[in-house]
Amino acid sequence: MSRIVRRIIANSALFMAVILVLSGVSGYLLISHEPKTEHLLSETQKEFLENKEERQNKIESAEYGGEVTHVDGSAIAKARENYSSSVEEYGIGSVYIPASEISLPLLAGTSEENLLNGVATASAEKELGEGLFIGMSHNVINQRLLQNIDQAEKDDLVYLTDFTDVYTYRITEQTVVHETESSYLKEPEENETAKLLLYRCEGEYNTDWRRIVYGDYIKKEKISEVDKDILKGLMIDVEVINSTEKLESDTQEVSTVEYQTEEDSKNIFEQIQTKTTDIISQKNILTQLFLRVYALADSYTIFFFMLVFLLFVIYYSF
Repeated sequence: MSRIVRRIIANSALFMAVILVLSGVSGYLLISHEPKTEHLLSETQKEFLENKEERQNKIESAEYGGEVTHVDGSAIAKARENYSSSVEEYGIGSVYIPASEISLPLLAGTSEENLLNGVATASAEKELGEGLFIGMSHNVINQRLLQNIDQAEKDDLVYLTDFTDVYTYRITEQTVVHETESSYLKEPEENETAKLLLYRCEGEYNTDWRRIVYGDYIKKEKISEVDKDILKGLMIDVEVINSTEKLESDTQEVSTVEYQTEEDSKNIFEQIQTKTTDIISQKNILTQLFLRVYALADSYTIFFFMLVFLLFVIYYSF
């Protein structure tokens, strides 16, 4: 075999090995990265304000009955690949817990992708501020979702919105319960205040335990009456509300306030990672490639690393 052919084979093997490694790492960064949600929810707000029945249509068309369990990397990658469509098709609001730094879309139904992309609603019949409202998500390593609810403390406030009103709940309990524990699923009596239950799984693979946050309903406010920082946490596009409903001048001021950007509170490494993943996520073909390579690496870990190792061996052998 000629030297040129050997060199071509070696360089090709090295190139493929590097591409596989970089793609896997990029896929991992993508699923760990907070996706840009504001513009997606902004479009949802416009839909709801133009058609009051659209929110209910999304709720009724969703699927319910999914379970909160651990999932593998391929499911996570697929969900992240379809993040935009999940929010567009099933987004009905958002959730904000300031003390736990949780800011997520509220998605109708408990499909696997909804559980991996936001806070999934457990029932089509439950409304915010009434009865027991239940939201849930998977507990995924390096992906926020409801992972930080273990930091929630009694009397912390939770805000939820349907893009018309903001509903405030006060946390009364944060604990770990067995999945068979049903007391938290009990509907409040007619003379009791409405309740909120948020939960995710807790523990190792196939765990039977659930981390829950339980709270009491406090009040409902029009978006125009809510503090600007809460609106930011709920990812509410005030300009959409203003342009559609022509709110009063005090709310107009909210839309012109320059908020501190997310990057301002991060260190340089986190800023670089955020910028990099933002750029990658804007390239749909690259995003799909990286997520699929990551899914392959996660599902067939030994095979993946053996393949990469073999490619490096070929490179050094030639």
